[in-house]
Amino acid sequence: MDIPLRFHPAEAFATLRAFLKDAAYSEAAVCRRMGVSSLAQLLTRKPRASPPAAGDALDLLISVFLLGEFGTRASAENLLPGEVRRAMQELGLLAQDGDSYFATVALYPLRNIYVVSDRWNAPHAKPFTPPPDIVYPAITPNTLRLLRYLPADPAPSLFEACSGAAAAALLAATRYAGRVWAADITARSTAFARFNCLLNQIDNVEVLQGDLYAPVRGMQFHRIIAHPPYLPAATPKFIFQDATEGGEAITRRLIEGLPDHLAPGGHFYCLTLGSDRPDETYEARIRRWLGARQSEFDLLLAVVERKSPSELAADFLLKGMIGHHEFVERQKAYEEAAAEFLYSFIVIQRASRPRSAFTVRRMMSPKTAAAQIGWLRRVFTAVAEQDPAVDPARMRPRAADPIEIDGCYRLSGGKLEVASFTIEVDYPLFGMLGVEPWVANLLASCDGRRTGRELYEHCRQENWISPEVQPQDFYPLLTALLTGGFVEVEGFSLPAAEE
Repeated sequence: MDIPLRFHPAEAFATLRAFLKDAAYSEAAVCRRMGVSSLAQLLTRKPRASPPAAGDALDLLISVFLLGEFGTRASAENLLPGEVRRAMQELGLLAQDGDSYFATVALYPLRNIYVVSDRWNAPHAKPFTPPPDIVYPAITPNTLRLLRYLPADPAPSLFEACSGAAAAALLAATRYAGRVWAADITARSTAFARFNCLLNQIDNVEVLQGDLYAPVRGMQFHRIIAHPPYLPAATPKFIFQDATEGGEAITRRLIEGLPDHLAPGGHFYCLTLGSDRPDETYEARIRRWLGARQSEFDLLLAVVERKSPSELAADFLLKGMIGHHEFVERQKAYEEAAAEFLYSFIVIQRASRPRSAFTVRRMMSPKTAAAQIGWLRRVFTAVAEQDPAVDPARMRPRAADPIEIDGCYRLSGGKLEVASFTIEVDYPLFGMLGVEPWVANLLASCDGRRTGRELYEHCRQENWISPEVQPQDFYPLLTALLTGGFVEVEGFSLPAAEE
């Protein structure tokens, strides 16, 4: 499929950009107008054969460039000034079919930028066959999830691999990154990414074409981000969707390149699919991919969703992506390859100086976003670096609110005994610890005034712990409560929750 975009004249970009802003073509305005909470909800809307007449420019932009419908000649000429219509046509965005206009691509707002990607439907509502190198929309639920998880703290240099339309790179360049590089393997994605740079007047992004790190060979970055193809497929159909090796092929190569391309103190963020296997956990395999220098890297695996092999195969069937015969084949292949699939956000941190590395797995909650993931990474880093702020003897822990406490009791021999006792939180991520019942009293005593040493003495005085328990036995519990999100300390307060 030909690339419809044109890159000249330069003034056409300025004309289009100004019109989109004047028309209030923003995420918030579109969602209000369409009665949705997210632009992702519009991806399932089919183009109407006869859309109602557009009341204003915003209506027309939504209909033509987001829903992918035909716009009447009367609407286009009444609501699009002549210079705007010419700019859209000169840039290859708008085409005419008799007395109707239609968009050759999708154009939509995303936070503070505009993004052009391939259409995901046909304007006449007929069956749509995408090209194998389709540039996917940057408003899919998974892409929006990636953007939700990515931190926005300053990064002098950033590289986005598998960049597609380069939405994440452009947002970084306008918000927190000094210099940005974006690379993708296809000419189509490269063209769309360059177009988006011009459309948004962003000049601190260099768009490159090539396979993963090949275009940036010899370079290191403070931050690397990726949303690679990860759907397990024996024979990939779409370049930006399918991957072999149980979906891990491209993720593996990205991680294998980190020793060469991630700068000391830098961070790698990747939303992808992997699996626990009968003989190896996912995080153990990620560490193996890091190779001989894996001791330089910390690993945080934040799991979004867990699926059995059968559940994953059924997803494709229920979404109409495969037929029953292929479902049976995939189910068998998935069961042979994995014990459980994990849709996860991988955070890999390169230590800035020699120390013990940490590996952590946590389950995300609906309240988890970039700030909560960043908090967890900082806490574990502080523990690994023996930061005085998290010294269990000196820190003054304050219990999180709320904490759910569950006890399971067993009646045996006429006596009621505690069979198990757990504490749980769903913020900043899901956390659960199996503990002794007295830990509930300890948490109630964590008011931010007592030090860890004083809490130890308090537990002794109250006879919650036996005299044989020494401080070195007690302090690891305080550290586990901190890293689990059950308590917070000064300098590591829990960030505001996000739904």
